[in-house]
Amino acid sequence: MQEDVQLMTKMGLDAYRFSISWSRLIPDGRGPINQKGLQYYNNLINELISQGIQAHVTLHHWDLPQALEDEYGGWINKKIVKDFTAYADVCFREFGDRVKHWTTMNEGNAFAEGGYDIGFLPPQHCSPSSIFNCSKGNSSTEPYLVTHNMLLAHASAATLYRNKYQFKQHGFIGFNLITYGFVPLTNSSEDITAVQRAQDFYHGFLNPFTFGDYPETMKKNVGSRLPIFTQSESNLVKGSIDFLGINFYFSFYVKDNPRSLYIKERDYAADVAAEFIVYTTNEASTDEIPITPWTLQGLLDSLKNIYGNFPIYIHENGQQTHRNSSLEDWPRINYLQEYIGSILHMLRNGHDIRGYFVWSFMDVFELLSGYEFTYGLYYIDLKDPTLRRQPKLSSVWYSNFLNNRTMDPMVAMQIEKKNPYYIMPFNNVIRRRRRMWKKGFVVVELLLLLVCSSVLLVVDGLRRDEYPPQFVFGASTSAYQVEGAADEDGRKPSIWDTYAHAGNANMFKGDGDIACDQYHKYKEFKHMLHYITGTYHKLLRMNMEDGRDFTRYADVCFREFGERVKHWTTVNEGNAFVKGGYDIGYLPPQHCSPPSIYNCSKGDSSNEPYLATHNMLLAHASAATLYRNKYQDKQHGLIGFNLLTFGFVPLTNTSEDIIATQRAQDFSHGWFLNPFIFGDYPETMKKMDNPRSLRIKDRDYVADMAVELTGQQTHRSSSLEDWPRIKYLQEYIESILHMQRNGHDIRGYFVWSFMDVFELLSGYEFTYGLYYVDLKDPTLRRQPKLSSVWYSNFLNNRTMDPMSSFSFVHLTSSTTHHNGTN
Repeated sequence: MQEDVQLMTKMGLDAYRFSISWSRLIPDGRGPINQKGLQYYNNLINELISQGIQAHVTLHHWDLPQALEDEYGGWINKKIVKDFTAYADVCFREFGDRVKHWTTMNEGNAFAEGGYDIGFLPPQHCSPSSIFNCSKGNSSTEPYLVTHNMLLAHASAATLYRNKYQFKQHGFIGFNLITYGFVPLTNSSEDITAVQRAQDFYHGFLNPFTFGDYPETMKKNVGSRLPIFTQSESNLVKGSIDFLGINFYFSFYVKDNPRSLYIKERDYAADVAAEFIVYTTNEASTDEIPITPWTLQGLLDSLKNIYGNFPIYIHENGQQTHRNSSLEDWPRINYLQEYIGSILHMLRNGHDIRGYFVWSFMDVFELLSGYEFTYGLYYIDLKDPTLRRQPKLSSVWYSNFLNNRTMDPMVAMQIEKKNPYYIMPFNNVIRRRRRMWKKGFVVVELLLLLVCSSVLLVVDGLRRDEYPPQFVFGASTSAYQVEGAADEDGRKPSIWDTYAHAGNANMFKGDGDIACDQYHKYKEFKHMLHYITGTYHKLLRMNMEDGRDFTRYADVCFREFGERVKHWTTVNEGNAFVKGGYDIGYLPPQHCSPPSIYNCSKGDSSNEPYLATHNMLLAHASAATLYRNKYQDKQHGLIGFNLLTFGFVPLTNTSEDIIATQRAQDFSHGWFLNPFIFGDYPETMKKMDNPRSLRIKDRDYVADMAVELTGQQTHRSSSLEDWPRIKYLQEYIESILHMQRNGHDIRGYFVWSFMDVFELLSGYEFTYGLYYVDLKDPTLRRQPKLSSVWYSNFLNNRTMDPMSSFSFVHLTSSTTHHNGTN
């Protein structure tokens, strides 16, 4: 599980949508909490939050505990309302301090139809005439009864949340539906009316949430089989969602079918009185889901007009491919790009869309196709005992989008090559649509096509930062599809386990007993992190390994100490480290080219200083990006980099020495500051010039600089009356005040060092401390030097002792007279 969360972090996800297995948390549906299940979900949520990823939690993803199904029939019995509310209460209480987005039901409409009318989903209820050979059920009444109880259970849980938790947890609660794009097959008034009827039956859950009752069309066609809300129930359901979650995949042509209303024992499908034909496009293969973002926009326009502009999360949207198809999943890239691009258009048109979640983060056990088709950004190798995760090319595309990176040109060319309709001129859009009009497209559809065709032209330039700041991008899955460990640590069967194990999986082969084994992945995590571009680094010509370990180390520090630490410096004296450690070789790790006075055993002074600098810059940038994306908004800290700086003065007034001074600045300071500000190294460093040192065949960093450096050091003083240090501190601190008055943004001054320490260049021979450390004393006693008294007096606005002041003034005046200038 930690491994999966780390992959999400590297991808750049804002949020992860998953479900809690009711039968893992409360195995019998009611009663004692399974502590191991509780620990698992706490670990998952904590890991997500620690990585800056929002947890969006679904309470029921079609996996009702089998115990409740056996006891009283599950969702067909009103007892379920009380048990679901109690289960939701546990979740709100245990996880609500970290979970801010709750969805009570996933695809409530699909669950009612598939599980209680047609019977191809668990718990497989249907009337005897069904082709799915259900052993129990009533397709005429149960879909409506289940829907009614789901609405009441949701409303009960929502009321509980709002009354007991929302004011202190500040979260939101919603409901999820599978939605479709409906297009009339012809321009006839009958087919147009049938489209509205289909909307009412499949998306009409929104009617009780908005108006407190079912659509009039449903009440007319279903009659007495449709349950009736009491006034108190109506008031409870009405307004009980803070947001609507929608899943969107398919669109359908709709044809009026009034004959079905004459069937005596009608089921839910017959009550709709319509025929549905899958909407296809010429571009999609038979196995791919057609890409129709204009029908999604038409759907949202319709919902907005009828029910108002309430917040919407697109919880699921993705493209299916065969499990063993190529990792270069171009159809999925094309699918994501077109839908994400269309969402930007809808946002600009005023739709209140709050987030978009790809289905799915990795290949999972699919509820309708088992392991035959997959939707994941990551491939799961089912033949590998470790169920290794391998990135598909779509994961690279999504990560590039989320992080505002430009897609490698080779990849963009391949997308266009593999998908001829990926980018097209406007005339091509019109020509392609004309072929469809012959099939009976209506004027409304034409208008939608014309409006949305502009989306097709601009999606190639998608950038994450064009979307609202609070808009979240994520990925989705559900418990039974990823967790595995179906009968371990106290978990008991859900209706989905029973359905799959009984051999009733008519739609697929397999079960979720192991799935992606996310439950065990937490226990087995060995800190094997992978950047998602690793598999494709040859194609993308990039290697993202640089700085990975440093970033991981920084992450630990930010997480563990960041609530108290507000100023972070990633690297100390980066320039001195690379020069001393990888050029001259007098600092660890003592790399340098032979021959050297430091007798390095390895190294290359011509290349390694620059390589080490490059990796240091990347490591800093990676850690800084992590901090800003994950921690800064809640910890309110700052992050920076440290350089050893020098004052460079030309030895003479010659133009050569003046230019050499600038070159020294570029090599010592610009080496790092230039990339931080301009994104590249100084031109001086990139250029090879003519001075004598530049004609050395195997030049090192110092020769490249073509400058001689001089400096001054002081011996360790045996006296605690360290007047030179006092004079040094006074002059520099005073000069800083002058610089600030001249407009320099200097934020602080740190004395090196607080006490005498082991100096990296001189050991214990020279010291810089304000406190003397007696190395001969077993307790390493600290003794204040006079400089510590001076610094303390300065910091506390105290006047220096007169005797000390007299001595100090006498020393400084004589020194000034001796030097001739100050």
